[in-house]
Amino acid sequence: APLYEDRGDALVDFLETEFPGVPIAYVVASHFHEDHVAGIREVLGRSEASLVVHESVETFWQNILAAPSTLRPDALATTPRTVPILTVAENGERTLEDAANPVTIYHLPTTHAADMLLTRDVSSNSVFVVDIYSPGNAAQFGAADLDATLTANAIPSADLKIVGGHGGQIDDYATLQASLTAATAQ
Repeated sequence: APLYEDRGDALVDFLETEFPGVPIAYVVASHFHEDHVAGIREVLGRSEASLVVHESVETFWQNILAAPSTLRPDALATTPRTVPILTVAENGERTLEDAANPVTIYHLPTTHAADMLLTRDVSSNSVFVVDIYSPGNAAQFGAADLDATLTANAIPSADLKIVGGHGGQIDDYATLQASLTAATAQ
């Protein structure tokens, strides 16, 4: 639910059009930086989704979700509800069960944000990462952090697809490894 309320609203509209009748079950807050979560109250207000966050920010999120929105009321303000919050432990993981597409959320230790989460679609062996690694970008500032998390959690590197929140392509594990080699050579 990135950027701002209108973007969250557009995201819900898109999902309802592309996947009619399929409810939004979870919203994962990759980390608490505005460009990744500012539309979250809009998405949560327009759905029955649970929020998934790192355990260190659970109380913060409880406060954000309970706060009034009066200047320009968002969907959570106009249709208030108690949003279930699921947490991922420090250096831990949480699996969101689904018969066809289970998703596992991992804590991704990095200096970029202490509450960073990595999302993996198990059935396609795809990971979604933001900020620290961006497929298609020349500089990869947190490639080593991503690689360490993949290794620590025994995520298979064969046929791995790395999808980024700030990137224009999908990388494989060899491309991630090449970025590590390039960073070491500099």
